[in-house]
Amino acid sequence: TRTAFSATTAGDGRFTISGVEPGTYTLVAYKAGFTRAVSNAGVAFTVEGDVNVTGATLTVSPLPPGQIAGNVKDTAGNPIAGATATFTSQDKTVVKTAVTRDGSQPNQPAGSYFADNVPVTNYTATADGPLNDQSKPEYVKAPTPDAPYDTGVIVQANTTTQPVNFTLKPILATISGRIFDTTVGDTAAVAATG
Repeated sequence: TRTAFSATTAGDGRFTISGVEPGTYTLVAYKAGFTRAVSNAGVAFTVEGDVNVTGATLTVSPLPPGQIAGNVKDTAGNPIAGATATFTSQDKTVVKTAVTRDGSQPNQPAGSYFADNVPVTNYTATADGPLNDQSKPEYVKAPTPDAPYDTGVIVQANTTTQPVNFTLKPILATISGRIFDTTVGDTAAVAATG
């Protein structure tokens, strides 16, 4: 039976694994978004008795970034230009945002977005309608993208993760009031158009 021991590095990269039983071990370092590193190209460390093994140095390198592409539409299926897709890491840091296109450029349909140079890891994705634009309706922020990304968005090296699509529901307003025809004291019909 093989026993695995593990530790998390400190901010400076140092680590200590305590309580290691005598035996031969291979050290492996891994971190999301980085290459795996194996001790001395597979050379094992031998632990004998109460002797401390020191000097184990492993180097991990960031993986090449990936991309995320998709679109944002309203509940009627119409593309929404100027919406923002936001990708947040597990530690709640906003890593990348992308604004949807207006369709004025070739091969860039309205409502589509493309986020480049996204670090490799898992993200929570949200989308919000155009901000500070009085000419466009307001939308309810989409907390998660459409299926199949119900547990987050996984970005891989040198790969475009797609489609990460969102559907935003417009915030509906209510218009109310009372109108009188003062010449006859009667009420009038009211219609709202948008």
